[in-house]
Amino acid sequence: MEEKGLTFIYRGRVRTAGVPQRMFLTRGSEDMEGAFVFPAPFLGRSEGCFFTDERGCYYVEFGGAGRARLNGRPLMKETKTYLKDGDLLAFSEEEIRTDNDYLYILFGDKCRAQDWNRVSFRAAIDQVTGCSAFRRSNVGWAVLTRTGSGTPVMRNGSEAVSPGELLTGEVIEADGRLFIVLEDGVLYQLEKKAAAVRSCNIAGAPTNLPLTIDLKERSVRVHFRKHTLLKDIRLSVEPGEMVLILGGSGAGKTTFMNAVMGYEKGKGRILYGDTDIYSHFSTMKHQIGFVPQADLMRTDDTVRRTLDDAAKLKLPLKITTDKKARLARVDEVMAEMGLTNEADELVSKLSGGQRKRLSIAIELISDPGLFFLDEPDSGLDGNMARNLMEELREIAEKGKIVLVISHSPDRAADLFDKVIVLAKSEADNIGHLAYYGSVGNAFRFFGTESLEEIVKKVNRKDEGGDGQADDFIRSFSIMRRQREQAGRKL
Repeated sequence: MEEKGLTFIYRGRVRTAGVPQRMFLTRGSEDMEGAFVFPAPFLGRSEGCFFTDERGCYYVEFGGAGRARLNGRPLMKETKTYLKDGDLLAFSEEEIRTDNDYLYILFGDKCRAQDWNRVSFRAAIDQVTGCSAFRRSNVGWAVLTRTGSGTPVMRNGSEAVSPGELLTGEVIEADGRLFIVLEDGVLYQLEKKAAAVRSCNIAGAPTNLPLTIDLKERSVRVHFRKHTLLKDIRLSVEPGEMVLILGGSGAGKTTFMNAVMGYEKGKGRILYGDTDIYSHFSTMKHQIGFVPQADLMRTDDTVRRTLDDAAKLKLPLKITTDKKARLARVDEVMAEMGLTNEADELVSKLSGGQRKRLSIAIELISDPGLFFLDEPDSGLDGNMARNLMEELREIAEKGKIVLVISHSPDRAADLFDKVIVLAKSEADNIGHLAYYGSVGNAFRFFGTESLEEIVKKVNRKDEGGDGQADDFIRSFSIMRRQREQAGRKL
């Protein structure tokens, strides 16, 4: 029997959780214990609660500010509502205009976040999703009343009675799968067979694996003397997570990234799943995508030719020798990175944001499971930087691990699952781990309201900082040790 779980869909992002014994649904402080928290204005501070008893999982709506529906029908206040496979709870504004105006919670067989995919309106929705319920209309995309096999289409909990244009926030059920209409595309469940395939990348290598970092030391030798740059950094990152690497001046952010990728090996172990990247670097390097600060591209090539050359170098032989398959992969990546309209443009004619997207697309062509980016938003204005980070968020949603160094992180703080804070100790002049956890908890731990203020806290006073690096390194080390001891006691 499949394990049951909850799938949350908010702001075009998917998260999953097991069935809780008791867990509140609320609009409150991030990472509030004992609650599923979403910063949605239409939720009440005590919207409702999930419970589990001998009969199964049920939900009780407390009648907060939200407009709660189950499978399209309003929920009764303070009444036990037992959930069955495929049930969909919906909470939304009265009129949905953007992805921020609704929250969906799906109950059933515990699917993973990466068992969902996203397709933009620019692509052929019916071809990409494999569902015949969708057709192009004069103004965009429309949904039909029946699929090609004759089965009815459900629209917002009721059988569709006439074809109609897709509207943001709508829930379409067809071929036993759900389709959530976003502002700029459709979020949809993969077919079970397709979901199984998604556990491997285009080369057949396993993906959707955790990254475990145990970096005891990273040192270099200068004039025959050993200089330790980083020390005692232990953490793990789950598939589907996008993690910010933050740190003070000289704390070793790029050194840390290079050590984790295996380009500059340190003392310790870096595991992707059960595979040690250091011991198997010759094979694991194909699972790693790295976008440096500088764009390394020929400016007199077109976007399509640039990606085709990358495909010839990075894809398996069976694809590189099949021109049709290779170019199909190029088209797929261009669509994913929003470069389809620039396919025949010279690289020299691209804007800064488009060039950075192309740099990412070059690495994305091989479908790596690990993605590292060193200041991808450098030199971009606020809107362009935000859009780029949203693209990276979508890459993470497909089960990949994305680690990003950024010096302007606050404009995309809500897109990161976690933050790594590195700080150089004044006691030993070595970079240490000063924090690892959610962004919300980071604000509380450092007593700040922004990520850039965290950098000021850990920077030395002669660098314009507050000089508190050692205090936070010590506090986090104590907190981590207490958690590990508590875990052993359990």
